[in-house]
Amino acid sequence: MQLEQVKREDESCRVFALVHTEDGDDMETLNAKYMQSDDFKADMAGYDMTAILNVEEVKLKSSLEL
Repeated sequence: MQLEQVKREDESCRVFALVHTEDGDDMETLNAKYMQSDDFKADMAGYDMTAILNVEEVKLKSSLEL
């Protein structure tokens, strides 16, 4: 997982998490499990969790054949 924090003067802070999964993985289940884990708490250390207004999931697929 890679976390990126983006902040512009005229916008609220946005945090992006890029997560690689395997085809067929149930993202809803994996997200729920992760957000309850100690790893999530460690990844989010230092962030004001009460400032989170929204969580979105966007699926990206690579167009490269590896």
